[in-house]
Parts: sequence; C-alpha cells; structure tokens
Amino acid sequence: MTPPSRTTPTTPEDVEPERVCDETTDLCASGDCVYDINIPIAELDLNVTYDGGKVPSASSGDDVLVLFTETTTGDTQTYSFDGGEDSVQVPYGTYDIALQLGASDPRPNSLTTVRRGVSVSGDAGLNLDMPVGELKLQVTYDGGNVPSASSGDDVLVLFTETSTRRRSPIVLMAAKTPSRCPLAPMTSPFSSARPTPGPTP
Repeated sequence: MTPPSRTTPTTPEDVEPERVCDETTDLCASGDCVYDINIPIAELDLNVTYDGGKVPSASSGDDVLVLFTETTTGDTQTYSFDGGEDSVQVPYGTYDIALQLGASDPRPNSLTTVRRGVSVSGDAGLNLDMPVGELKLQVTYDGGNVPSASSGDDVLVLFTETSTRRRSPIVLMAAKTPSRCPLAPMTSPFSSARPTPGPTP
C-alpha cells in the first residue's frame, strides 16, 4: 500500500496548488519493481458570477477564491483570481466546489458551497454562481433599542454556512439595515422563529 502521490509547487510563481491524488491502491512490493503512476489533469474554463452577474470589485483588491474539495480524499485545492472567466487545472476526481469572497465592500465575507458532486474526467467549461438574497434585519436589545447604538457602535450579526462551517460577519450600522447574504443553509444560536419587532421609540 503506497500513500497518495503528491506534487508540490517548486517556485512561488507556480500557480498550481499542492495536490493529493489517490492514484494507487494495493501494490505488491515483494521485490524490485517499477511503477508508472500518472496523474490525469483536466483543464476547466471557469465562469464565476455573483447573483447571476459580474462579481463586485473589492476596493482592497481581494480576489475570488474557488475551492475544490475532493470527495474521496477530503483534500481541498484553492484557486485565486479576480472573478469572471479563467482556466484552472484540476486532477480527475469528484469535487464539492465552494466560492469565497473577501471581506471588502460592497460584499460580505462569504464562503459557500455552490456545486456538489461534480465529476471531473476531462477538459470542460464550468459555470459557478453565488446566489444572493436580501434580508431585512431588525435588531433589538431586550425588545428595545440596542444600547449605545447612537454613539456609532456597530452590531455584528454572524451567519454560519452549515456545509463549510464558515461564519460571515455582517456589520449593521443601525437597528434596521438590509443586508445581502449568500443563499445557503444557515444556523443561528437563537430560535428560528420569526422575530417580533420591539416597541417603536
């Protein structure tokens, strides 16, 4: 039994990520022998969109990260680019694919799985879209105004995506602020019941 073959970039300029590929299973090692191990690679033409349109530009220059997680080995390969169209090389396999956006305006810091069980067995095109929904939030403190909100303190609302376990902090500058979040299963430490608006000040 041999460990999965591993290739590692040799220079900082090498855009290929570290790869773990399960290419061998049971091998007889009773004597001297030579094994030919090939890692088949597919070139994928990616088209990444945000809610069906262009990915919003980040003022700090944050890139879009595309994460391929191989469903057998659990290994994750991360590719970074500015959004839109690009090509990446991925070993053959079956992947869950997630998108991550940077923590820069006008988009929240998001990591969400957008495709599951994608079989890669040859060159192909792949469309990846992060659907976004608008939530109108009303935040109260014991049924009333949040203390010290008038002094400029921010309120953080944390959304945890259930498949990636990644938290997306949303900053609210006031008690009522619409916010756009990725459409994905979310968890909350509080009741899932619809909140009851507090008294009008």
